[in-house]
This record gives sequence, C-alpha cells and structure tokens, in this order.
Amino acid sequence: MASILSAARTQKTPNIIAIENSVVDLQYDDAAGDAVLKNDLFSHLREYIESAGHAAGFEDNPRAGDMCLISAEAFDGGLIAFGKAKNLLSAADQTLDSVTQAEIVRTAVFGPAHPVAGGSLANTFHTLMNVRVNGASLVNGAFITAVGQDSYGKIFEQSLSGHIIAKERGRQLVCHVFPTGNDRILIATPSKTNPAEGHITTDLIDGKITADVSRIMIGGFLFFTGRFQDVMDKVIDDVSAIDEAQRPTLVMTAAAQSVAEQPLFRAEFNKAARAADLIVHANTGEFRRLMDMDTDWRVPFHPAFKGLKGQDLEAAKEAHTAYQDAKKQANIDAIASATALSAHIKETYGRDLKFVVTNGSREIYTITAEAPFGAHKPHKIDKSQIVNTVGAGDNFAAGFQLGDLYGLPHANSVRMGAELAASVIQIPSARLDDQKSQELTLGKLPHVLSGGLGYLTKEALGLAPLSPAAQPKANTPKPR
Repeated sequence: MASILSAARTQKTPNIIAIENSVVDLQYDDAAGDAVLKNDLFSHLREYIESAGHAAGFEDNPRAGDMCLISAEAFDGGLIAFGKAKNLLSAADQTLDSVTQAEIVRTAVFGPAHPVAGGSLANTFHTLMNVRVNGASLVNGAFITAVGQDSYGKIFEQSLSGHIIAKERGRQLVCHVFPTGNDRILIATPSKTNPAEGHITTDLIDGKITADVSRIMIGGFLFFTGRFQDVMDKVIDDVSAIDEAQRPTLVMTAAAQSVAEQPLFRAEFNKAARAADLIVHANTGEFRRLMDMDTDWRVPFHPAFKGLKGQDLEAAKEAHTAYQDAKKQANIDAIASATALSAHIKETYGRDLKFVVTNGSREIYTITAEAPFGAHKPHKIDKSQIVNTVGAGDNFAAGFQLGDLYGLPHANSVRMGAELAASVIQIPSARLDDQKSQELTLGKLPHVLSGGLGYLTKEALGLAPLSPAAQPKANTPKPR
C-alpha cells in the first residue's frame, strides 16, 4: 500500500482554500437554568416571537431533535417578550439594548452559554491544519469567510488564527445548542438586518485561486447567503482559467438535506463537475436529495411516524423493517444515478466526479467512474465510549481529504477518515484538540496511512448487483 509518510517526504505540501460561513455554537448545560422555564419557552416560542412583532418562520414549537432557523432579531424579540411575561427583566434591564436584554433572559432560563467556534467545513479545515507527522504540517491552507464585529466573531477568528481571510462586518451567525435529556434542540440565528455572512464577497477570492492551490473546498451552508451563486461562479471561472494539468480539485459539502435538494445548489454542482475534478461529501440523506431520489418512497410511511420527533422518530424508523428496506432501495437507486453521472462527466468532459457518502455507523460509500461502487467498514466504537457525535462527519471528511491529497487509495483515505471520526466522538468537542491530534499522529495514524483496510462486498451489504430486468432506472441530472 502507498504510504503518506513516504509521500510527504517527496511531495510538496499541498495548499487548500476553504470558503464557508463562520458559525459560533453557543452550548448550554442541561443541568443549568430553570427546567420549568425551559419547557414553557419552547412550548410557546412561536407565540412569544409573534407577540414581539416578528415572523417566527416555523409552524411547530421546537421539540427534541429539531433544528430551527430563526432570525437573530426574531429570537431576541421572543426572548424579551418571554422575559417580560415572566418578570425576568427589571425596569433597568428594559432600558438596555435588545441584544443584552435577550442575553439576560437566556441566562436566566438556560444558564450561561459556552461559545465555541463551529461550522462543518471549519471543523474539517481545523483538523487538516492540525494533523502533523513528526511535527510537520501535512497541509497548508486559507479559510475565506466573514466574521461578526462582536465578541463571537473574535472567537471564530481566533480558532483559525494564522489561516483566516475575513472581513469583519455585521452580527456573527450563532447556533444555540440546547440539550434536552438525551437529545438537543438547535436554533441557528442569522441576522436578518445585519448579517456577517452576507459579506463573503468575491473580492475576498481575487488572486487566491492559482495553479499552486491543490484543492478548493466550498461549504454547503454558504448556500444560505445571497452570495452563494456569485461566489460559486467566481470560483468556477477562476479555476477554469487555469491550465488543465494544474487545475485544482473542487470539493463541495452538501451540509443539509434542505440544501442538497435545492435547484440552485444542484445547478452549481453541475457547473463545478464540468469545470474541474470534483469530490462531493454527503450523508445518505443528503446524497439521495442531491440525486433527486428521496421523495416518493417515504410517502407510505408518513402515517406510521406521525407526531414523532427526535430520538423517538429515529428509533421508530430503525425498528420499521419495511421502511429500512425501502430506504436501502432508495440508496441503491441514488448510487446508480451517481454512477451514471460520474461516467457521463468522465466521457463528456474528461473530469473525475467522486462521491464520498457516509451512512452513520454503517458503511461508507465511494463512487467514481473508474470504480463505480465501494462500500467500506467504518471504525467500530463501543457505545459506552461515545461522548458526542457532533463533528464526526466533519472529521471523517478531513481524514479522507488528507489521504486523497496524497494520492492514497480510497480504502486508506476512508480508514483515515474513520480514525479521525472515531476519535472526535470520544471527546465533548467537535474539533480535535492539540493533545488528541498529537496522540493520533504519534500513534494510530502513521500505521493507518500505510496500512490496509477490510473491504465489504456489495453482497455483504445486501447491495448485490441486480439482474438487468430489475436494475433501477438512473435519474441522471445531465449537465447543461
């Protein structure tokens, strides 16, 4: 097997560029705050937001397992209205600005927030910058973004110190992480009137995309800004201007099912696939949405899962045999569609289109035109060792990219990703700290980088090739 250690001695250190929104997670302790007030707020959040003169933007009040997107101004307004109703704000408090009033109420209800730099692509980038062998960085990089002109913006900026290229504008995008027993509620609050992420502009990219860049990674949450198409088109135009032999590889992350299914995201994905070699990272749900294979098969099961949320919903799906069979068939159809598209891109444009798809603690798929399907074993971790699964996919992507940058076979790159993912779920953070990175690079990773990996067959996964008559029809979104 090829070894990244020997490759690192002879190959020039690769340079990467990452482009994505900056996000700061505000994490709360489940034991802190007031349980009665928490339940009251979540049960009536929509009503409090609307009473403050804002549109809630969601139909059902948040419950365990939900992720809501609420404007920062609306969330602040709802908190202030709740605080006044529950006498949590003194007369003096009510003379303060709205951001400070909302923070007073949040602290009274949930306890103090612990701000941590987050964001899927930022987590991936952080790991790539911090994994070393013999003290030497394996990758150089720059993270292009915009951060808020507030304390949270400084936290994000400092988390990628030395690698960040950013404008300081507006209010930092934050995601509130509220634990609820064995689950959590996520509330992301972009500013409606003064968003920092609105300042990721094409001038930040000018002159950065050159033949010296090995890889350009674009985060899926960039889609939520009005700049997504401008930035994508700028990247594609600049990449297309580079000689074919030196053209950087593009990497896109789907980020969420709601992103992957959007026509604009699919259109930019198709443009990118025509312009340069492209790697797409997604989980199976995002992958099916991207391939337009995640609609009709779900309909018959809606009555069985009606009213369920969070862990209750996931447990019911896991136990429903017919649902799992239908889901597996939907995965097969999406794989067929991706295989056909990869072959079409290769034949028509001469580009390599590669899909790397994670399926939780199950298999990991790699799909290319040359090797249409590979299913690899993830790293097994005892449930008692799992502390937090946030960041598992992000760190898997970092490990895969690291191996791929150094030309390792897919099996080795997958194994690297699996090792990093297995390590991060055993700590509270979504990012490996310096000590954990050092343990990996001094311990497991050198062996992983040069070692083999068990390989699962299609038959072992229940994904055996179908007979010609039973082959699924590939829904191949042809680039135009």
